[in-house]
Amino acid sequence: SVMTIAAFAPTPTPTTDHAARFTREVEPHLKVLARGARRRTLCGADADDLVQDTLMRAFIGFHTFQPGTNFRAWLFRIMYN
Repeated sequence: SVMTIAAFAPTPTPTTDHAARFTREVEPHLKVLARGARRRTLCGADADDLVQDTLMRAFIGFHTFQPGTNFRAWLFRIMYN
């Protein structure tokens, strides 16, 4: 994936509530995200790395997620980018 300057933009300091909310949002999508990563990489280890990187980037950018929109689509957009 291509990294841009926006990837280094300062983000608010995550709070415990922020982390708990992120976990609640992500948990129902983990299996489908892992399957998508396996299809994309065709390698279990690379898929695991891709999911980890996706979740890290999603957590960092979680403050930009618009509640009420499709969270799974948002995660996959992060993965594909």
